[in-house]
Formats: sequence, C-alpha cells, structure tokens
Amino acid sequence: MCQIFIPIFVKPKPDKLKSIQLGWHPDNRIPEYQRLLGVSDGGDQHLLEAENTMQTVQIEELYLAINVKYGLNLTPHALTYNATEKRFRYAYEASEWVVNHPKKIYLIGNEPDGVYITGGNDLTMSEYADFYYQASRLIRAGDPKAYLVMGAWAGGVGESYKPAHNEDDMLSLYYRRYGKMDVQALSWHCYQKTSAKNSYPVSKMNKFADYVKKWKGNGWIDTTDIMLTEFGWYGLDEENNTPENCIAFMDDFIPKLRAHKQVRGFWWWQWGKGSRLVINSELTEVGLHYKTI
Repeated sequence: MCQIFIPIFVKPKPDKLKSIQLGWHPDNRIPEYQRLLGVSDGGDQHLLEAENTMQTVQIEELYLAINVKYGLNLTPHALTYNATEKRFRYAYEASEWVVNHPKKIYLIGNEPDGVYITGGNDLTMSEYADFYYQASRLIRAGDPKAYLVMGAWAGGVGESYKPAHNEDDMLSLYYRRYGKMDVQALSWHCYQKTSAKNSYPVSKMNKFADYVKKWKGNGWIDTTDIMLTEFGWYGLDEENNTPENCIAFMDDFIPKLRAHKQVRGFWWWQWGKGSRLVINSELTEVGLHYKTI
C-alpha cells in the first residue's frame, strides 16, 4: 500500500473545516501552527506529528502485494517517514490499530498521477483502484464508522482538459471491478498562479464538484461531499508568490469555498516563502490573515 494519510477532526463528518498543510519545511511544528493560527485539527500529508493532527499509515505487506501484481518496486515512501509514523510490517497490525482508534478520517493516497519522488503515489488508474479497495476494506473491517476520503489527483478532471490519467476513468474501472466505492468524500488539489483573480481555482472547484455529482448519479459512489486537501500559491511561480497575492487569493477564493454546498474542508499548503504562514515561531502577514479571515 502506498500511503494512507489519516487526518483527525473534531467531528466524524466535518463541516466547512479550515486547516493547514505545512509543506516541506524543516521548522514545521503542527501543534505550534494550530496554536498560533487557531485552526481545526489537520496537518501535512507528508510530515507526521502527534495523533491529534495528521499521521501516515504504511503497511509493508500491502506494498508487496501491489509490487507482485504489477511488477513494481515501491517501498514505504521516504517523504512520509519520521519517528512518529505508523509503519506496520503486516496488515493485521494495522487492522488492530484501526480498531483501537475509531471514528477517524482516512485520506487514502496522494496524487496517484503524481511523481513518486515528490510525494505522489505514481500509480496507474488500475493500480490505484486496487490500492483503494484494499485500504478501504482493511479500514472498514476495523471501524464501521470510519470516514474515507479518496486521495486527490495532481491534475484530474477539474483541469481545462481531461487528462488521460483521471478520476472519472478510474472510478468507472473501479465500479466494473469492485462495485460502488466505499467513500464519504472525494478530494482535489488546486494552486493559484499569475494573478490572485485568475479564474482557474474556481473553475476547477466547480468542474470537480459537477463530476462528483455525476459519479453519484452513475451509482459509482454515495456522496457528493468534496475536500480541498491542498490549495495555495503555485510554488514555481516565484515572481508572483508574494504575501500580497496570497492574501488577495485567500480573500477571493475562501468565501467561495465556504459558500459551496459540497465543500467540507480546505487546507492551505505552503509552497514557497511568500505563502508561509509561520516563520521562526511567529505568524507571518499571510498567517495572520489566514487566522482571521
């Protein structure tokens, strides 16, 4: 199994949660961020902290199953590893952990279409379908009230064109192979660039939400809930990744996220200095705005 990310929220079914993704910065301390920002429990998909934030569960036995079936050579992901990670050698150990930690929210996978070296699962649609099925069965067997979230694509159906590797075709394949997916919300990623008023984030949100409604109408899933598990300013757009632009983007986009009936949560991802919320244990201008918006 490539990755199962576990964010833990106050409610079994979140309602308009605002939280943070901390990005790949060495001074990240999630409890400190929560205290300074006053946000809901959440965390970074790639950096593990205490059990009241976000953790990663990885199961070596299930990596082996995926590797044997598809001729891969995946190993537990280095970007998620630290001393507090829940890494198990055998699936039964993970099952016991699930039983002993009920009513969590499980984010299953991260960017199946993304590059493995930068945190993506780097799986084909067929591989991810098998990965999700195994993960969801393991979790559901141990906790009937667990809240399962399908991991976000790096691109996906919300783009201006439909990529060859996308959620729509994966879910169609999943339904033919396994039947209706056991999922309570579906996630997507989105980054602003060039201008704070660029219409791309709103367009991607609306396209993705419409696809989710279509998938429910097809009988592939039973929910229309969605979560924006990464958003922020595009880190490679260094010229425009400024505190002023990040604040303007928040002011424009966050009210639209809150107003959208399908959105259940959103998580700011720090990518580049201009989008940082906390530096040297102090709120930045962007962090102070995110706290108060």
